[in-house]
Amino acid sequence: MAPASTPASATVHLLRQLCARHQARAAQDRWGVLASGTRFLWVMWPDIVSSDDPNPLPEGFVAASAGRGLVVPWCCQVEVLSHTALGGFLTHCRWNSVLESVWAGVPMLCLPLLTDQFTNRRLIVWEWSVGMPIGDRGAVFADEVRARIAGIMSGKEGEELREAVKKVRATLEDAMTHGGSSQQSFDEFVDELTRRCSGR
Repeated sequence: MAPASTPASATVHLLRQLCARHQARAAQDRWGVLASGTRFLWVMWPDIVSSDDPNPLPEGFVAASAGRGLVVPWCCQVEVLSHTALGGFLTHCRWNSVLESVWAGVPMLCLPLLTDQFTNRRLIVWEWSVGMPIGDRGAVFADEVRARIAGIMSGKEGEELREAVKKVRATLEDAMTHGGSSQQSFDEFVDELTRRCSGR
């Protein structure tokens, strides 16, 4: 990760689930990341979704990204997202990752693979306007990945996304305050559970 004094446009954090049926798409996003020229931290979880490939990175990837890229099997995602150098998060849109990214004020590049991740992308991109889609029509191409990273890391588009994330975070903060909608919903849930368990 870049030093704490580095501006938020310096680093993009990526998360990769490995899945055999998505290997062709994965190759495109790898080369797109390299072509972007952006510094990055890439977290690859080999045990999340099965893959028969013991080394999913293409030949020459590590050497080509030397000095600006780091690939690791695990990280504390909250700490990474909270780092001042982080300018974007390429994510598969798992719900916890979405909430953590919004809370940290980091805009997202959305590349869903499975189940509810596609619904989460819709919220991120078209409802909240805090991220951009990648491969939203099925195919993923390196040029699109490169262009999306460039868009989120610099220029007017990136600034607008960061401002939108701040507004969504403010909504989360309001919900978590004393008497906020989150507490109200939880209290209602507990009351309903208590009522049903007591037979009333």
